Amino acid sequence: MAEDPGLSKLLELARAATEKGQLERAITLLMGASRRAPLVPEVWWLLATALAGRDAGAACRCYLRTAQLLAAAPGPLEPGAANLAAAATDNAWLLAGQLLPPGWPAAAADGRLAAAWRRAARALVVAALHAAALAAGDAAVPHVQLVAVGGLGVQALQLAAAGSDVQAALAAAAAGAGVGLGPGGLPRLGLSFLPAEGGALSAHLASQLFLDNGVDDIIGLATWAELADAMAGQAAQAAAAAARVAAAAAAAGDAAGDGVAGDAAAPPPPPPPPPVLAALLAGCVQPSWAAAAGGCVAAARGLAAALAAGRGGAGGCRLSPARVRVWAAPVECADLVALNEVDLPALAAATRGGYAYGPANAALRRSARPAQVSRFAPRALAEPVALLELEPVALLRGALAAQERPGPPTPAGEAPQERLTAALLAGRGAHAGAPVVVAAAGRLDAVVWWLEFELGPGCVVSFAPAALRGRSSCSSSCSSSAGDSGGDGDDVPDVLQPHVWQHVQYLPLPPDAAPGELAQGAAVAAGQCLALRAVAEPDALSLSVWREDAAAAAAPGGGPGDDASTLQEAQREAGRSILPYHLSMLNDAARTRAYDAGIAGAVRALLTRRQSKQPQAGQQQQGEQQQQQQAEQQQQQQQGEQEQDERGSCVVLDVGCGTGLLSLMAATAAAAAGAPAALHIAACEREPALAGVARQLVSAHGLGAQVAVHEKLSGQLTLGGAAGDLPARAALVVHEIFGTDPLGEQVLPALRQVHAQLAAPGAAFLPRALRVVAAVAACPAAQRRLRLPARAEPWDLSSLALLQPRKLELQLDDLHGQLLLLTAPAPVVSFDFEAAQSLQLNGQATVQLAALPAPLPLRAWMAQSGAPDWRAAAPEQAGGAGAEPQPPPPGDGAAAAELCVVSWFEADCGDGGWLSTAPGATKYGHWQQSLEFVAPPPARSAGPGPEFHLTVTWAVDRLRFSVALQLQRLAAAPGSSGRHQRPPGAACGGATMAAITLHNGSNLLLHNGVIMPAVGLGTFRARGAECQSAVAAALRAGVRLIDTASVYRNETDVAAALAAARLPREEVFLTSKLGPAEHGAAAAAAAAAILERLQTSYLDLLLIHWPGAARVDAASPANAELRAQTWRALEALHAQGCVRAIGVSNYTERHLAELLRSAAVAPHVNQFEVHPRRPEAALRRACAAAGIAVTAYASLGAGQLLADPVVRRVAARAGRTEAQVLLRWGLQQGCAVIPKSVRPDRIEQASPAALTGWALSPADMDELDAMQDGHKFCWDAAGIA
Repeated sequence: MAEDPGLSKLLELARAATEKGQLERAITLLMGASRRAPLVPEVWWLLATALAGRDAGAACRCYLRTAQLLAAAPGPLEPGAANLAAAATDNAWLLAGQLLPPGWPAAAADGRLAAAWRRAARALVVAALHAAALAAGDAAVPHVQLVAVGGLGVQALQLAAAGSDVQAALAAAAAGAGVGLGPGGLPRLGLSFLPAEGGALSAHLASQLFLDNGVDDIIGLATWAELADAMAGQAAQAAAAAARVAAAAAAAGDAAGDGVAGDAAAPPPPPPPPPVLAALLAGCVQPSWAAAAGGCVAAARGLAAALAAGRGGAGGCRLSPARVRVWAAPVECADLVALNEVDLPALAAATRGGYAYGPANAALRRSARPAQVSRFAPRALAEPVALLELEPVALLRGALAAQERPGPPTPAGEAPQERLTAALLAGRGAHAGAPVVVAAAGRLDAVVWWLEFELGPGCVVSFAPAALRGRSSCSSSCSSSAGDSGGDGDDVPDVLQPHVWQHVQYLPLPPDAAPGELAQGAAVAAGQCLALRAVAEPDALSLSVWREDAAAAAAPGGGPGDDASTLQEAQREAGRSILPYHLSMLNDAARTRAYDAGIAGAVRALLTRRQSKQPQAGQQQQGEQQQQQQAEQQQQQQQGEQEQDERGSCVVLDVGCGTGLLSLMAATAAAAAGAPAALHIAACEREPALAGVARQLVSAHGLGAQVAVHEKLSGQLTLGGAAGDLPARAALVVHEIFGTDPLGEQVLPALRQVHAQLAAPGAAFLPRALRVVAAVAACPAAQRRLRLPARAEPWDLSSLALLQPRKLELQLDDLHGQLLLLTAPAPVVSFDFEAAQSLQLNGQATVQLAALPAPLPLRAWMAQSGAPDWRAAAPEQAGGAGAEPQPPPPGDGAAAAELCVVSWFEADCGDGGWLSTAPGATKYGHWQQSLEFVAPPPARSAGPGPEFHLTVTWAVDRLRFSVALQLQRLAAAPGSSGRHQRPPGAACGGATMAAITLHNGSNLLLHNGVIMPAVGLGTFRARGAECQSAVAAALRAGVRLIDTASVYRNETDVAAALAAARLPREEVFLTSKLGPAEHGAAAAAAAAAILERLQTSYLDLLLIHWPGAARVDAASPANAELRAQTWRALEALHAQGCVRAIGVSNYTERHLAELLRSAAVAPHVNQFEVHPRRPEAALRRACAAAGIAVTAYASLGAGQLLADPVVRRVAARAGRTEAQVLLRWGLQQGCAVIPKSVRPDRIEQASPAALTGWALSPADMDELDAMQDGHKFCWDAAGIA
């Protein structure tokens, strides 16, 4: 850019225009700059910034382009460019989160949902081709137009694959049967992707997706108008072709008759069949009624126009989904009620003022809300019923009829489907209902409802809650599953399925219920007959419950008279901008008590100081350098207090007061101190609904003289004079802390502005400080289910992966059985609101967190910290107590890492103590925690570690974490030069990830974040049925690591056993090895052959089996060159995602040192012989220094150690078998073990369950260690040059 003065001038002018608010001019300038310099990231960044407030989709695309250009830059980025890349990526996914469906990465990674779409696509293509064949008769087969509507383009890829597969199958079947394909041959297929309305971003993503997968010439992006033009063109071509055929036939007839006409004219040929249209309505399959019904209506109108242009009718169209159903069940659930209204007695009991909060419930209670209801364990009072059913093809018929008869809609018939179709197309509401019989007596609290989609014959996707799944007709459910082969899709906890949710319909309170309508809290008896009633329109669905005898009178027959006004206006409140958890937040007793005690203490201190004229001690300054500053501050504080005294009262400012609870607390505290008039409390709230409730509550409690509520932002408040909102600067500032990330709620800039403009010098704040608590963790389940893989076989999804969030906000306690803490949670950054200096809006801090001796499940940490277990009274979901952390998913290099940083915040409420939002703090969701995926860590210099260096970077509205590792400094082995002690980052040119191996008895954390089971099965010399039986027995025993090799010649047997076990691929860690004959140029092809033999698209670990090459003398230097070539091939396979980790086997210290000098990626594993007689301590120390995990083979000494007297003596003392003692010794040395056996009983004895949960004593370990004599039972690679 420096070489182009014209471009620099353009950017300068654009920046100036943006700063002045001249966005149109800035956009015009930057559009010109983008054409002039399309490869300059700064151009796209500035254009995105100018567009952000006007066109979120365009801004997102520009931010994405910025990130892509920076990612493609050669070499490491300079700090400024790296920060720009990070900010652009963050802004892109934040904007994408506003435009794309909630939880879209999890939906794209959902294997079971993907399998359902594959089946639906194939069924749709088959149905379309069948319709084309029927329409053709003896004529030419009509054109078949396939359409994918909505989504991000993945379903369009599946539709393309299905079309190709079905056509190939038809051709093969015809060829095999020796029959022709008819006059027209195979139908001609066209394929279009139509983004949903306003889907410019999804269109952009889909086009990139099609390009990456080489189908951009097969799948065309189109609008509805373009589709109609294409259909018209196809119909015209077919008509022209038919006319040509007719003319040719007539000419042939004339020639046969010598020009003499026959007795009667030949009948005209039949008109050509119209094109067949088949549409996959991908964008409609969402949990939201507005997305489902509104999307179906929009698609029906667009398809009707296309069919009309193609001279076809609804009979020539095939649609998926075929049906959309609404299922509902009345439930009893106090927690769902607590989500929606304040528990009035509990709030009164938790506060000194005993506040009557009824007005808040009356004004803010919602009539409905989306929710993942399973975590609240609702109790169904009746079996779920299908309340209404929508058929997209009926909508299509109605839309076609409307095109044929423009004008007022035709009155609907009496059939429910006709009424519903007519109402939705006209934008009105329609009634539907179903009877229910109460199965269990209880209290009727709400109705839970969800959507179900029939994608095709036998292919149903349901968004049912886990508690009610299987109690409706759904044959499968939309669950994050690893694939088609079983898996645990139905048992996945809600936290891992953000794309799956339900709806809670709240019932009216007793005073508001209509005659015959059941109110919230109504008692129902077993056997009682009720009626569920729904009113549906394109963007809303409302449910109610009635006595059976009153339902008919309450629900008219429906039809055109069912105007949208029949929906209660309260249904619209879901669109309000107030936080959905505002009322449930008031049910958090711990939070309420902390604020109440803290504000009471702060008010007492303020009044005491006012009386004594003593300076406030709330701001502690330490150090000689700060004494002068403290004196100046105390002088300012006294001046501020004098100003307050002259005005007769102290000012308290309540920032973002919500319903005014903190203001009420401050007024109550002043009254308790005997000085109710000593405080003037100014509260500000920007949301009109909340400000109105605050005024009502203030008035109801007789505090109107002390509390003034202003419907403003704090930055809009005025200061001083009779007309000012604040008579003087505030001596005390109270403020709400809420949300998962306070920085995301703009806490820092808001309080900085208050500190500078509205607070008196030395003012107290409550909370007075905020700190972020974080820990390094690993969660394979979250990585597998919440992150989009770079590849979802056979598709390349890397272009979508750029937009997935790096950080998720969720209830970590829902993962308490699957998330492993690698460090203890600790404060990493804090913000002191009372400090004299301004709050720092941007910054960075690094803390050192010691690695735990063993990864600690979150549930164990929660138990240690005393966090409540909300599941005590609820059924356990998968991933809860007792669920073991699962093996990780496939991936490529950095994308496969499972490292993450979990964080939450704590607020200092003074006398109320520290208020924590740690996992388990609440079950209502107003405080969640953050889980941020981080890149595999680089190494730092060796030190006393091991420890993680956690860097937190914060900006005005966001936090970002990065992790590095400090390796443990180890003493050099006797006789060693110590050269292996250098950090692997230096050993490998600092190019990649070097880390630490952590052990928890059942898993090893490799230095790229991949988790490897610590107990596996070796398969050396096992072949055929014997090998298959051994692998099957191991899998049944819970073994999840299978070790094979090219030279074992049993990889096809291992594959057969895995296929028979029907386990999801990612649940088994597969290791194989390149043999001595596969070094050098043969390595890549040999690896591909291994994948083929194992019938897998990736390996978890690929090793170089032996440092020497076949047919090369052991002393020849050619061995070193060949194994270096082989290692480069492994690095390439790792970068491509074909292998998740790479390593070596039988490498000595010398071989390792040689490899580390040139490797771009340090080995993740070294596999070699380890047992008590040859512990290889020096080699294991060298591996540890380089962050290389050790896998021990020959742990039993080829079986000979089982008879050793020392081993037998230790086994007798421990009450274990000799094999278990030897394997446990290896585990306690920090090694993974892979014992080989083909006997099921011995495999069971060497399973993870048999080898963990106990330990050898130090005395036992010492006795076994004393067996060392250097004896080697297997091969020795020391002689390989």
